[in-house]
Amino acid sequence: MANLTILSFGYLHEVPDATMTVDLRQILRDPHIDPALRAKDARDAEVFAKVAGTFGALELADRLREVGAVLSMLAQVTGHPTTLAIGCAGGRHRSAALAMLIADELTAEGHEVTVTHLHVDRPVVARS
Repeated sequence: MANLTILSFGYLHEVPDATMTVDLRQILRDPHIDPALRAKDARDAEVFAKVAGTFGALELADRLREVGAVLSMLAQVTGHPTTLAIGCAGGRHRSAALAMLIADELTAEGHEVTVTHLHVDRPVVARS
């Protein structure tokens, strides 16, 4: 069992219970605004690259990696798993890409991490 679970989700669906929750809606630009990317998700290399290339995204991912490392160590000490939830509007682009990026870095550092995308397979949300 992993010490840390990273959840990506969309606030326009439901917010999961977590040890810590991060809201990306006002922090990173949304690839949803590009019609060519709207129906795709972070598992698509083009979307992942767009999110990773957004101003401040890599710096934010690095800080969240540090938070994830602390949560993972906390889980090891207490014996209770921890959860880092990362949310954006629909849960398909920003949150999923950052969750994957952070998990890859933490895994490379030796942490036991599981990533679950709660809403990445849901239909694209309509915006007014």
